[in-house]
Amino acid sequence: MARRDLVADLRDVRVRVRKEAIREVALKRVRSAANEVALRLRDDSPRVRDLACWALGTMGTRAHAARIARRLRDPDGWTRCHAAEALGWLRARRFAPTIARLLADHNWLVRGHAVLALGDLRSLRHGRRIAEMLDDPHPGVRAPAAMALAMLGRRHRLPEIVRLLDSPRSLTGAVTALNILRDHPLYRKLRSRRIRAAQGDTLRSLLARAGVRFGATRAGRRWLGRPFMKYRAVAGYDIYGILWDVAADFGPGRMGYVVRKGRFVIADMDEAVAELSRDAYSSRSM
Repeated sequence: MARRDLVADLRDVRVRVRKEAIREVALKRVRSAANEVALRLRDDSPRVRDLACWALGTMGTRAHAARIARRLRDPDGWTRCHAAEALGWLRARRFAPTIARLLADHNWLVRGHAVLALGDLRSLRHGRRIAEMLDDPHPGVRAPAAMALAMLGRRHRLPEIVRLLDSPRSLTGAVTALNILRDHPLYRKLRSRRIRAAQGDTLRSLLARAGVRFGATRAGRRWLGRPFMKYRAVAGYDIYGILWDVAADFGPGRMGYVVRKGRFVIADMDEAVAELSRDAYSSRSM
């Protein structure tokens, strides 16, 4: 679609058309239309505002970080979620204190996105506050809190993260966090390598596109060829975020993975939990 047509659609009176145009701009990285997308941050429709936050974050348009930050106070919960998420992707550290205020938000989705954004920002000054979120009443906050602590390299929080392995709804986040901590240099190397999922992608094709070494246990081989269904939601994630979404797509507690000597090994969740929990208490491997 030509830029002229995209701009016209971004200004269309129909919400559905504006939303599709924003997705098109983000997924095709039409940076010349970013200013027009930024205008949609003040759209009357909350669904357009939250999608505009996501799109600007996906495209890496740091010039609009201040505009996105204003949406952290949006009355719509999803818009606050995606504003925090986008600022994390953009590494807009100056807005970390404002994002940290969302950790007290009444909406658990907002708290979860905010704590993960602080991890993306490597906000060490908020490390203690992030750790407190491991005791949040909602598992959808505890899991991203574990990941955020891992992003900060907080190994002394291992016992608290391992504890989340006993919670089925926090399990995938805890496994992701333990794998990040298991090989933090690898995480630092890969964290800026964004990949995008497309319709028809399998776990094998996503790992190959990420450019990482990978394999599978005997039980984990069955997951490599499975089609990944949530392709529309995955644009610009790193491999750890992709694996989290893939595991959730296949069903909580079914697929897991472990990082072994720079190699991603796909396994059944029971295998992954057994190895990661054992190694978490081993001073030799962690």
